Amino acid sequence: MGIVVFSNHSLGHTKMKEIKEKSSLVIQSVDKAMRVFEFVCRSEKDARIVDISKSLGINKATVYRVLRTFVEIGYIEQNTDTDRYRATMKVMALGNHVMNKMEIRTLASGIIKELCEISGKSVHFSVNDNNKAVIIEKVEALGSNKVSFHIGRSSELYSTGTGKVFLANMPLNELQSYLTSITLKAHTPMTIVDPTLLKRNLDEIQKSGFAIDRQENNVGISCVAGPVIDYSGKVVAAVAVTGPSSQVEHDIPKLSQLILEYCSQISFKLGYGR
Repeated sequence: MGIVVFSNHSLGHTKMKEIKEKSSLVIQSVDKAMRVFEFVCRSEKDARIVDISKSLGINKATVYRVLRTFVEIGYIEQNTDTDRYRATMKVMALGNHVMNKMEIRTLASGIIKELCEISGKSVHFSVNDNNKAVIIEKVEALGSNKVSFHIGRSSELYSTGTGKVFLANMPLNELQSYLTSITLKAHTPMTIVDPTLLKRNLDEIQKSGFAIDRQENNVGISCVAGPVIDYSGKVVAAVAVTGPSSQVEHDIPKLSQLILEYCSQISFKLGYGR
């Protein structure tokens, strides 16, 4: 039997190309910074520059500059008595923020699936992330009622049902700050771009407990949305029943009742009302 020899060119050209393409996307300075940051976070004891440098193969001057940067922005602190470095509580707060989103998503999953089945409409579960409504879970309806938005989709607060839920429940000073920091732009002819009209709409949402998006973000698509409240009374997420505008508009009394009922179920799981 003959021996088949594969050359690097015939066997590895495609793989090498993939590796090179991935490498070209990596910002080396960021890669080094994050490796230093992770080393400090994972270290059982406060970390020394010399140990970080030796373990990661990064020169001490670079390690020092990286550490000073993280100190300046509050994620790492230096023990001036020992010259060692450790992570701050800001890292834990960031981790808790991510974990809370994941826990809420898990808690809500079964409830929004049932809401989708009963309402016959797609259901989107969103959080407010840096003043954007971001979908972190969804259940899509079948057939002509299906409205498909990908998880991770980010939309403006003022032009979506879930976003307006967040705005309506913001402390007044935060709302004022938001309105002064953003330009209200029309995504469709139905988008509310007058601050006075938007405030009036938010007042109505606060009174009724639910928000309606009447083709304000996407032509032909409307939704009814409600708040998810945690144990402290804070609105931490929002649920929207979404579908073709003609169907949603016709079913608003029914859908608004359902959205409040199912939002209440998720809120109860988060400790609200207990």
